[in-house]
Amino acid sequence: MNTLKYKRSYCRKLPHIQPPGATFFITSRLAGSIPREVWLELRARLDTIYAEIDDEGADAQTTVLKRERIWFLEYEQYLHETKEGPYWLEEDRLAVIVAETLHHFDQLDQRRYRLDAFCVMSNHIHVVLMPLPTTAHAIEAHINGKLVKDREGKIGYLDQDRQFVPVTFHSLASIMHSVKRQTANLCNKLLNRTGSFWEPESYDRYARDHEEWRHMVNYTVNNPVKARLVDEWSQWPWSWHRSS
Repeated sequence: MNTLKYKRSYCRKLPHIQPPGATFFITSRLAGSIPREVWLELRARLDTIYAEIDDEGADAQTTVLKRERIWFLEYEQYLHETKEGPYWLEEDRLAVIVAETLHHFDQLDQRRYRLDAFCVMSNHIHVVLMPLPTTAHAIEAHINGKLVKDREGKIGYLDQDRQFVPVTFHSLASIMHSVKRQTANLCNKLLNRTGSFWEPESYDRYARDHEEWRHMVNYTVNNPVKARLVDEWSQWPWSWHRSS
């Protein structure tokens, strides 16, 4: 099975849902940043949260979001407080590689995504991005708000002859694979080491509305403030957000 091909939903160690055209909050951590036994406890905690939280009066989307947020806060608290595992990204020479790589895939002639925000911490990163379609015409239609659905619910755009052209988006899995592969190769070279640099799987959640997107961006850039490393997000050299 091709794990990098676009799929609307799939599950590895964590569940992943990628609605076409959605914007995502992503957290990726360094390999070894969470010991296996702790990760198994965290994963079991996710199952417990799903079993415990069942808001009968709320819609399914609200319930899922509530479950995810509770689990994620516990997950990240461990990343902030742990004394184990590598902290390679606390070195500026490695943090800048991650920052430049994230910008790189947003600036290619064939852009992979629209980058909204990121933060590089010592053992993990947060990124907010929107995967883009795989062709230039589809990207233009998407950015200009001209994507439509056909009678079967497929997403696409109308060409100059008013014919429906279906659109395929870059998968989040392939995007993060590219980012991790490039940064791992460059960082390992500077560290004079080989082996895994990143944990293969990332945590991701898509924004259900504009308000949640704003929350994702604010949470991302203010992560060093939450970790009590700085007083203002702008004081952290590896926090960034798109200005428009």
